[in-house]
Amino acid sequence: VIEDARRCPELATHLAVTDWDVVAYAGIPIRLEDGTVAGVLAIADVTPRTWDAATLHGLRAVATLATKEVALRWHRTAHAEAERALVESERFSDTLLD
Repeated sequence: VIEDARRCPELATHLAVTDWDVVAYAGIPIRLEDGTVAGVLAIADVTPRTWDAATLHGLRAVATLATKEVALRWHRTAHAEAERALVESERFSDTLLD
């Protein structure tokens, strides 16, 4: 959570600040089940601001939903790949038995 990136020595020269005029920023990582960060759900403003508790709570809630959606899509993809492998294996077995 950054209230004014222009006052933060580590961020003041970042391109988001200098080129896009991002001043205030709040972000929540989207993590995979193994802990890997897949991305960030973030909000930004072009003016300094103090992020209130309700806004941060809402951001966390949406990040939680996004994390669950990423996990669901990953599991669906893994399931579909396993089904394809099973079908291929059954076809191979059938050709051996014929």
